Amino acid sequence: MQQLRSSGVTKISIGIQSFQPEYLFWTAYTLRISSENFKTFFGNKLERNYGLEMRIARVLGFVKKENGQYLITDKGSYYYHYYEKFYTLSYIDHMWNSMKKEAFLEELIIK
Repeated sequence: MQQLRSSGVTKISIGIQSFQPEYLFWTAYTLRISSENFKTFFGNKLERNYGLEMRIARVLGFVKKENGQYLITDKGSYYYHYYEKFYTLSYIDHMWNSMKKEAFLEELIIK
């Protein structure tokens, strides 16, 4: 991660590869993950980076693969949204509590 300061504005530059988990997390919200879109965005095949995880998700019945896309099943959707609430609430709660102390944060670290 590279941090640049110019004219009082903080700019954060992070390598695109570090966004893969977040990309998958928010893309899954649409209940489908396109292998082709992943490759276009990151330059690598989804299966190359997350092949084991996608196979496990298929075996557990969370996703099914059709026409190069992973479609999230009803079972997968239930568990995705169940756990997504904890992540989102944790993130939002942390952000709001931090912003109560300082309205315009220079940095927000989520652990």
